[in-house]
Amino acid sequence: HAYWIGLCGNRYITAFFERQGGYYASIFDYAGLNPEAIDQMVTQHQAILDALLQRDLRRALDALSAHIQGQRSSVRGMIVNQRQK
Repeated sequence: HAYWIGLCGNRYITAFFERQGGYYASIFDYAGLNPEAIDQMVTQHQAILDALLQRDLRRALDALSAHIQGQRSSVRGMIVNQRQK
């Protein structure tokens, strides 16, 4: 993620991840993602990279948006699971 954030040139995204990136990394590290969540993230990352390699910006943006939106429920689930332990 840091590589792409560094390349994006968007100061708001860069600032957000400078402030919040450690928080998200900690959640994912602590949660110990289940295999289904890992598979989903790999598939999402592949879709983004495939679109970028084909220089299909619209498809890359759509795939990135789906990935970001998809993380909302994953993060929520990880927080709930950790609270139950």
